[in-house]
Amino acid sequence: MDGTHFGELLRAHRNRRGLTQRQLADLATLSVRAVRNLELGKAQRPRQETVRLLSEVLRLNDSRRAELESAAYAPAPGSRQGIGESVAPPAPTAPMIGRIAELDALMRMLTVDGHRSLSIVGLGGIGKTRLALELAGAVHAGCGWPVLWLPWQCLLDPGAGYGRLADLPVGMLLPEAAGDPRRALAALGPLIGDCRLLLVIDGLDADGDHAAELAGLLQRCPRLRVVVTARTPLRTAGEQVVPLGPMPVPGDPAVGAAELARIESVRLLVSHVHRFHPGFRLDEATAPAVAAICRRLDGVPSALGHAAEWFLTEGPADLLALATHSPLVLASSPSGSGQHADARRHLGRSLAVLPEAGRRVLERMGGRTEPWTVAEAAGPDPEASGYAETTRAVHGLLVHGLLRETADGLRRRFTVLNLVRALTAERPVGAGVPVPVGGA
Repeated sequence: MDGTHFGELLRAHRNRRGLTQRQLADLATLSVRAVRNLELGKAQRPRQETVRLLSEVLRLNDSRRAELESAAYAPAPGSRQGIGESVAPPAPTAPMIGRIAELDALMRMLTVDGHRSLSIVGLGGIGKTRLALELAGAVHAGCGWPVLWLPWQCLLDPGAGYGRLADLPVGMLLPEAAGDPRRALAALGPLIGDCRLLLVIDGLDADGDHAAELAGLLQRCPRLRVVVTARTPLRTAGEQVVPLGPMPVPGDPAVGAAELARIESVRLLVSHVHRFHPGFRLDEATAPAVAAICRRLDGVPSALGHAAEWFLTEGPADLLALATHSPLVLASSPSGSGQHADARRHLGRSLAVLPEAGRRVLERMGGRTEPWTVAEAAGPDPEASGYAETTRAVHGLLVHGLLRETADGLRRRFTVLNLVRALTAERPVGAGVPVPVGGA
C-alpha cells in the first residue's frame, strides 16, 4: 500500500467539510505534518486510532468510514497480501485468572521500556500461552499495534493440533514456508519491513537454535516487537527473559473459605471444577481439601485444570488422598487427552536438559519441605563448595520453573516443586543420572 488512495480520500473528505489541514489536525489532535504526509501518501499504514479520529472529525457515515479504513490497510494493487492485515491476536476462550502483576510487567517492558524481544519461559502447562494471549490482546487494544500470532508447532507440522496452518494468518502470508521454520522467519522480514507490529511466537522449541534468525528479523524490522513462549531462553542478543512460575498457593494451615477464594490457584481450580461439577461450592467443609490440593499441585495451571476433571467422579477428600499419594496422577487428565495431558512428560522435558550443577541442587535440596536459601544449598562451606556455581544453578532451576520462591523481604528462599519431587522419586533426571530426592 503506497498510501496514495488513502491520501486522496482523506483530502476529498477534508475539502468536503471545508477544513484546512491545520483545522483537521487540531480537531483530530494530530500534527499538521502528520495530516500533510497522510494526504501526500508519505505516511503508510496509519494507526487505527488515527483513522478513527479522522473519521469522527470528518463526520463520515458507516460506508465512507469503511472505505477510508479499507484504503488505509489494503495492500497495493498487484502486491502480495500485507502483514498488516493480521491485526488482531486470537480471542481467548475464557477470562484469565490471576497473573495481573506479570501482565502489567510485560506491558511495561514492551510499551514503556521499549524492549523488543521478550521470552516468557517455564514449564509446559504453566500458563505461558494464556499470558501471551492476554498480553497480545492488551497491546492490540491499548496501542493499536497489529499482532501476528505464530504457533510454532503449527509451523513445524501444518496439520498439527493447533489448527491447519493454511487457516492462520502466517499460513496465508507464507504458504511456501510450511514445515520450514528458518525459511518462515527469513520470509517475514520483507513482509514486516518498518511496520510497527507485535509478533508472538508461541511454543518455540529452543533446542532448534533459531536465535540467529530472530536476531536478523529484529535487525531488519526496526519497529518490530517479538514475544516468544518457550521452555528455556533462546539466548538472543537483547532478549529479556521473563520466567513464569507457579501461581500463589494457600498457606498451611489453610484460611477460611472467603479468604481462600481470593488466592489465584484456588480461584483457578474452582473455576475449572464448575465446568465438571456445577453444584460444587467452596465452603468451610471443602476449603481445607481444596487448599491442600492446590499446594500439592504447586499452583501449576495445567495441573489444576486436570485435577478439576477428577471432580466429575470423586469428592475433595478422595482427591486429596490421591494428591498426597500420587500427585502426578491427579495432575494429568483422566481422559489422557489435551495438550498438557501428561504431566510427567512435560516435567521430564525440563528435567532432562538441566546441567549437572542443577541436578546436584535437586539432589541436595529435593528432600527438604521447608524453604531453603542459596547458601544452604551450597553447603556448610560456601566458598569451597562453589557458591557462585550454586547461585547459577538455582537461577537456572527458577528459569525452568522447577522451584517455588518465597521472599520475606530480606532473604529469598526456595522449595522444589512437589510434582518435581514426585517425578524424580520415580525415575532419574536427565541422561541416566539418578537424583535420589525425598518423598513427594
